[in-house]
Amino acid sequence: MNRSTDLPVFPRAATSALVIMASLMILSTLQEVRSFAIPTVLALLAAIALEPIARHADRMHIPRSLSAAVIVITSIAAISALVYYVLPTAEEWNRRAPDVLRKLDDLMRNAISGLTDAIQGPRFDSDGEEVDPIEQLTSSSGSLLAGLALTVPMVIGGAIYAAILTFFMLRERALLARWIMLLGASQRRRRALGRAIRDIQSNVSSYLLAITIINTGLGLVATFMFWLFGLPNPFLWGLLMGVLNFMPYIGPAIMAVIIFGVGIVSFPRPEMAFLPVLSLLVLNTVEGQFVTPMLVGRQMRQSAMTIFMAITFGAWLWGPAGALLATPVLLVASAFTRRWKFPRRQAGRVSPPVQPALNRSR
Repeated sequence: MNRSTDLPVFPRAATSALVIMASLMILSTLQEVRSFAIPTVLALLAAIALEPIARHADRMHIPRSLSAAVIVITSIAAISALVYYVLPTAEEWNRRAPDVLRKLDDLMRNAISGLTDAIQGPRFDSDGEEVDPIEQLTSSSGSLLAGLALTVPMVIGGAIYAAILTFFMLRERALLARWIMLLGASQRRRRALGRAIRDIQSNVSSYLLAITIINTGLGLVATFMFWLFGLPNPFLWGLLMGVLNFMPYIGPAIMAVIIFGVGIVSFPRPEMAFLPVLSLLVLNTVEGQFVTPMLVGRQMRQSAMTIFMAITFGAWLWGPAGALLATPVLLVASAFTRRWKFPRRQAGRVSPPVQPALNRSR
């Protein structure tokens, strides 16, 4: 056995094992500190999305502290107003959830009678009685307000922390850019980090802001469409449509199921519930294939499989909040990765300094 060829193999295997162990430890830590990590990531994404507005305020010679405070306070006021308006309606639909599930169960039983029993067989409890999965699910439905009341201190604390952190990130964004560039071990790596910061400032931030505006418009159009179909509480479903659209592919599918269930309990005939669902699919197709590419282009688009894996991983890591944050985090991470690998492809070339990335917001 040739020792000269065997020696490099072990260090590589040991390094890979250490990387895997470190990654598992980091993931476990992120799951344990989710109450801190989620608002931190949310603040970072909010600061990136609102950065074009802050740059525009700089060009108008508005003090950074004032502009950052106005942006954050306006955003908090808008979100608080929406939550205050839709929370009673959401609580009402939470109480009606068992009825929705029962009607969906009746529809599915009539469409595919006995298919589950034929494949898996009936399920029995400890007393020998057959268990109805739908009845078991609906019997556990609780009060939305009661559930929120248990988490109000944590939610309010996280929201205050995220708002304050967003304010400081908007006000001190040039200083943060300098700190990030200092993480580079060499001048080449610092230039790569500078390019990544510039890419985020010029492309990712504009994209996230544009997507937020597009999803807001999509929610308003969906609200009007639901009102035309006669669905109850159309603003609630339009707002949910705009929020879930931050999860491409998966969000619209979830929304279609929700709207179908609402239509089942709202319309006199079950087949009428397909009309808003079909209209919703058409609306999503128009937005995804025409509106978004026309307004923001395709340079920031990711493959469907990458987005699906990111959303699935975010849901596993942090639940629904992680699923909503997954796609924006993927865009930011892609920008850094793309610029971080850039110097290797350009080995031997001398790149100019990237000072505009630091002075852009001045």
